[in-house]
Amino acid sequence: MQPKYNPHSLQKFSANGFCRHSFSDFFIPMPPDLELADDLAFLAINYWKGIREWYLPKLTYNELSSEFNSEYASDACRIALLTCVSPPIQILNSSFKWLSAFYSKFMHHSENLSGKASQINSNKNFDLWLSASKSIYDHLVTRKRPYTAFSIFKKAFHACPVNSASEKNEKLLVLTLLLPFAPVLAMSLLISQCEISDSNPSTDSIDKLVSSFCPRKAVCISVKNGKRSWEVFNENDLRSNPSKEISKIPWVKKSLKNLTWQLVETNDGWMICL
Repeated sequence: MQPKYNPHSLQKFSANGFCRHSFSDFFIPMPPDLELADDLAFLAINYWKGIREWYLPKLTYNELSSEFNSEYASDACRIALLTCVSPPIQILNSSFKWLSAFYSKFMHHSENLSGKASQINSNKNFDLWLSASKSIYDHLVTRKRPYTAFSIFKKAFHACPVNSASEKNEKLLVLTLLLPFAPVLAMSLLISQCEISDSNPSTDSIDKLVSSFCPRKAVCISVKNGKRSWEVFNENDLRSNPSKEISKIPWVKKSLKNLTWQLVETNDGWMICL
């Protein structure tokens, strides 16, 4: 039977230290009085370098009434507040439905005749998540655009869903990226579906998780004083002939057609100079 998303149960699960530890022993408190954008960035910076401890997730939001906090639970309220300061009920409903759909897709698996779980989409192209992981960090931490960062996550999951039968490194990457946006749901799934310890968590950093997909690698391709995009290449091919590989990118082919350009290597990729 397919489990249903129950945020109140998950939130109670989190608030009670996963029912196994005292509240004070289990979580590290967040810095006080953080604005939501700073809260998101703080969790991203600390969780994405490798999970070593759990931070106490914020369970209520003063921007919303106690009724809304109680009805929709913290993750839906958190996502709704990314959209606007005082989200109407329609935005709260939409946020709740997205979380429910994520949970349903993630927990979905099919059973074959031998009873083993199989992936719904075994031929999916995981390149999308490699570029998304870089873009999400760029927008959330560097540019302080949390709504854009979360939109990139949603788009990646819609195009390339990961479920409970996916490879462990795929699940870890997707759920760790979700942690700042929906900490209660992501934390619960990391523990229940990825065998992460509740009392003594230990995971690889986002950079190390991404490196497990080598030779596929996300690289920043930019135009001087213009467009900036994370694109995925075979690292060996890019190193051998960067101009050839970069010229294959659709937007480069279209926008720089018939123009003369050269490449300058940067800290995180290549810059196209006209």
